[in-house]
Amino acid sequence: MYAYIAGPITQGNQFRNCAKAIKLFGTLVKLGHYPYCPHFDFIAQMLDEDLDIETHLLPLDFAWIAKCDALIRMPGESPGSDREVAAAQSLGIPVYYGFNDFMEKNG
Repeated sequence: MYAYIAGPITQGNQFRNCAKAIKLFGTLVKLGHYPYCPHFDFIAQMLDEDLDIETHLLPLDFAWIAKCDALIRMPGESPGSDREVAAAQSLGIPVYYGFNDFMEKNG
């Protein structure tokens, strides 16, 4: 299954947020899924400060959401993730609230 990982990046500890998402990314890969993890955008931004969230990265993320079979919403406050959830819902893409919810319904 192609799954988009949505969760906090800039709210709270950015490195911890990215580490949690990348760990979920690895778990999904090991289970045979094809995840997209926008938390890698944070790393790209560190290497290229001209990558703007609104101009470059969110449009990229929304394009990937449209290609996915599911969106997994990680816990935590995140206005960007809330927008990603809304985008998935508007496209009829199932939203799962955490890894356990995703596995219960797609195990």
